[in-house]
Amino acid sequence: MNQRLKILATLAILLVSIAALSFWSLNKSSTGTTASCAIDSGNCQLTLAQHSYQVSFGPMPARALQPMTLELAASNTNITKVWVDLQGVDMYMGVNQFELTDIGNGWQGTTELAVCSTGKMRWLARVIIEQSQGEPLFLDLTFDAE
Repeated sequence: MNQRLKILATLAILLVSIAALSFWSLNKSSTGTTASCAIDSGNCQLTLAQHSYQVSFGPMPARALQPMTLELAASNTNITKVWVDLQGVDMYMGVNQFELTDIGNGWQGTTELAVCSTGKMRWLARVIIEQSQGEPLFLDLTFDAE
């Protein structure tokens, strides 16, 4: 019985640590610039730090366990890395982070959404753009999924 309690306590600490890390990564934008867009249509055009960004994410409407591709085209030539932190807005849905690959004329990456027990869920896809010069940029994309 004592061993069982140790295992449960370790698992609880691990889950709290993961949740805290995810919360921290979503809120570390104090050192960068953020733009927001509701991307339920699958496309957004944003201007941030004097650069234009074209984002497509889909297929839309989004569905759990269905592969989704995010593509980013930008006028910013200082981009060194792009990655996405995907989180449930109203419910913790675990850690879902994925890196986009430089495809020459933009950046592209694929992920899947976790299944939500409530049926419909609001999501935040925070696109983190790391640059060779300057602070990181954040594109916050919100959308609904079933």
